[in-house]
Amino acid sequence: MDDTAGVADRVLRNVTVDGLEANAVGGAVVTVFLNWLTFGSGVSDRYSRISLVIASGYGVTATGVGFWRARGSLPAAVGWLESGREPTASERMAALTLPVRLSVQFFESWAGAAVVFAVLNATAFHNPATRAIQVAATVALGGLTTCLTFFLLAERRMRSAVCGTLVNHGR
Repeated sequence: MDDTAGVADRVLRNVTVDGLEANAVGGAVVTVFLNWLTFGSGVSDRYSRISLVIASGYGVTATGVGFWRARGSLPAAVGWLESGREPTASERMAALTLPVRLSVQFFESWAGAAVVFAVLNATAFHNPATRAIQVAATVALGGLTTCLTFFLLAERRMRSAVCGTLVNHGR
């Protein structure tokens, strides 16, 4: 029983770390692309610095909200490990689909950021529509990068929980 509780704790901790790492990768991709690989004056530009500050605040807030939302999914996915019993059908499905469900939740935050920064670039920064679209597309692609990175990391680290869901399935 202690071993299974340890697995549940490890899975929860690893999923949290994976989410933070994946969001950092996505944020870095967007920052590098928009500031150094596209037209514009880079981070030295006043609007770019404002965008970085807003993005940092948005990222911290969205990450906090995302993890708060995810906490509702985690007990159903790995809670059965703590009790040392086999998962029910719904717990098995929750464990097997956790990485994709959390990836979708992450993308919702990134899609919101794409809208916020497109509007910000078009209105407050008075950039042409092409730049606003470029920013929105880049942020959306950063979100997809985040989701892919998270999914791959979480799938890898959740193997112990997934194996436990499948070991006695079909008996």
